[in-house]
Amino acid sequence: MSVLTCEWKKLAFANYIFPAEILQKYLPKYTKLDYFNGNCYVSLVGFQFQNVKIAGVKVPFYTNFEEINLRFYVKRFDGANWRKGTVFISEIADKVALSSLANSVFHENYQTLPTKQEVEENKEFLKAKYSWQFHEEWQHLEVISNTLPNPYAENSEAEFILDRPYGYGKQSEEETNEYKISHRDWPIYEVQEYSIKVDFTKVFGPEFNILNSATPHSVILAEGSSVSADDRVMIG
Repeated sequence: MSVLTCEWKKLAFANYIFPAEILQKYLPKYTKLDYFNGNCYVSLVGFQFQNVKIAGVKVPFYTNFEEINLRFYVKRFDGANWRKGTVFISEIADKVALSSLANSVFHENYQTLPTKQEVEENKEFLKAKYSWQFHEEWQHLEVISNTLPNPYAENSEAEFILDRPYGYGKQSEEETNEYKISHRDWPIYEVQEYSIKVDFTKVFGPEFNILNSATPHSVILAEGSSVSADDRVMIG
């Protein structure tokens, strides 16, 4: 059953190679860190949440907004295959009810903060800028690209980042939540420039202070699509 249906649009990803040992305390049981070319990644992501329905019903004032999150990448063996998934360190939205639902149903880590978006598209470029206010300071992730999206290459870093059919949440030290995230493949734009103004230490915690001086290994802007998230399954 799909608990949440919506559209995720104009997804901006800043992808950083990150020390695996720092992520161990966030790792849900029964999952393993996933690697690309021997590297562990975390991603800062901003995107548009559109046409949101909860159990098939639109909620007034909650249909269109932006979200920003910090995530990393895992996999779980189900007895036959490896399931590729995402773990959210923190998610930010200016929607109290969404935060409550996500934290209780999917066991996510939502913060409710002031947010805003600037998405502009013309014949020459596409700009997606996602901002949020933390302790009176505005932070942002901004990406500027061309206007013609194309499929990502097989076995590429973009495929590793974007092809994630499962979400995982750490219910406890012995229990893990798993839920299915369904969407078609997302075409990506050619990124021309980007800007990141984030105090990772203040917003996400002291473990992430190295990101304040780090350069992203890659930046991706994906078109997005319709998305559905199924009810969680408890493992453990």
